[in-house]
Parts: sequence; C-alpha cells; structure tokens
Amino acid sequence: MLSHVTFRSLDTVSSTFSKKIVSGLLRGDLGFRGLVLTDDLKMAGTTGPRSVPEASQSAIESGANMVLISWGAHAQIGSYRRLSGLFSRDNHLAARAIVPILETKQALK
Repeated sequence: MLSHVTFRSLDTVSSTFSKKIVSGLLRGDLGFRGLVLTDDLKMAGTTGPRSVPEASQSAIESGANMVLISWGAHAQIGSYRRLSGLFSRDNHLAARAIVPILETKQALK
C-alpha cells in the first residue's frame, strides 16, 4: 500500500502519484512484482488541487493497480468513469493495471 508521504529527496509529489517512486523505485529498482494499491484517496489533503477522479488516474498512471476510495459515492463513481474511459483509450495501461489483479485472483483459487 502506498502512503501519501512526499519524499522530497526522490520526487516533489507524494509517493501515491509519483511514477519515479512506484514504477521506478518500487517496481524497477526493488523488483516488487505484487499488487500496488493506494491509501484512501479521500483522506484530507491527499489530492491537493485534484479531484478524486483525477487523483485516481494519476495514481494508476504512476504504477498503482488499485485505488482506495473508502466513502463518497460521487467520488467512487466519478473515479470509475474516469478510469474506464482511460482504460478504453489506453489498452497497455489497462493491462498493466488489471492483469496482475486477475492473475492474483486466479492464483488464490
């Protein structure tokens, strides 16, 4: 699970939205192959000037597989719609985010 902490020596944005940290450090340098999910995107101060749907897209683009939105149907539905649209336009990103989830589910059967 990603935290919303900003590691200024690595990037200027929180780790949730940092491609340098998620894709570069975690997945690349450290070789982590498991599922990556965000902490709750509804936490105070998490999204900054972004909406929760915009933050959801940023987190997925940084390398996360899943986003956590613990409450707020408007934010949840908006994020679902935004990510559905994103995945329909970018099949590679969709596969990178979704296939590991499906593989993990299959392995747990």
